Amino acid sequence: MVYDPKDVSSAAILEQGGATFGLVLSDLHVEFSVTRSQVYAENTAEFKVYNAKPSTRQQMASPGQRIRFSAGYKDQGGPIGIFWGSIMRGPSSRKGASWETNLTCISSLTESTGSEDIATWDKKNPKASREKKLEVITRAVNRIPVQLSFGAGSRVKEAIRTMSAITGLVLWGLEGMPELLFPNGFVYVGGARGAMMQLDKMLRRNGWALNIDNMSLLVLPLVGGNLTATVAYLTKDTGLLDLRETTDLNVPPKLDKNGKRVHIPKSYEFKCLLNPKIAPNTLVEFNTEQAKITALVTSVTISGNNFGGEFQTSGKCVVWSGIGDTWKKAP
Repeated sequence: MVYDPKDVSSAAILEQGGATFGLVLSDLHVEFSVTRSQVYAENTAEFKVYNAKPSTRQQMASPGQRIRFSAGYKDQGGPIGIFWGSIMRGPSSRKGASWETNLTCISSLTESTGSEDIATWDKKNPKASREKKLEVITRAVNRIPVQLSFGAGSRVKEAIRTMSAITGLVLWGLEGMPELLFPNGFVYVGGARGAMMQLDKMLRRNGWALNIDNMSLLVLPLVGGNLTATVAYLTKDTGLLDLRETTDLNVPPKLDKNGKRVHIPKSYEFKCLLNPKIAPNTLVEFNTEQAKITALVTSVTISGNNFGGEFQTSGKCVVWSGIGDTWKKAP
């Protein structure tokens, strides 16, 4: 869905009083490639829209347009929100008898609507420290406008996933949280920080917490609780299409500040059918003839075609050795 942020109060609710705001693209032929990463700047999306009418092409290419994208299969719970962002450019060109519109998009924090334009700030402050950049990004997160509306009996996990998609923050730890529901529903209008504070209060009443840590959205048990990580299991029989090792051989050796050789864990690239469990900072267990490992996902790209094409997930990962290893690798 593409919409003008001036027409709605936030990116979360696009239907009010039976009226639909924005441009729904699900009936058009669309190819997509959405990348989610531990590195915030790599959260991008590319969409190719075929044979849109002239007024639709013009609307998509207007500066400042926002985009909300969901994908998935009905037998896996239906489409889930995987990208919220701004359209940077949307040129159209004629290819034979067809028109193609190519949308290049960036995730929410780099938009100028409701938050600071991080991309512009970064260009103006090239020598800023990492701590300063994190401070500015965190401030931008707080200002992203949010309007949430979940009915009675809705799952809390869906609200948290929505916040991850709106802000572009990588979500980690949700799999281990028990299945909590909103008994009376949940409605919120305001800044993203306020919404996360409300969700955090609810989780704390149930022994959990919701925190932002270095551009990750973390769901964690309180002191005395147990963290259970759900691992996606991939074999040739469960959707794995390809797995190959990409480990840096560390030749010539990379040294730390004390002159000791830096240990580089084994790394892999993989491709599988669409699996909603796989995202940055989640775990995947591979069981193939070449590798039997558990790995921490560092980035994923979800791609596909809504007119008959299969949805696929490709990603990068490193061998995982425990919870301390996860904290070390999550930025």
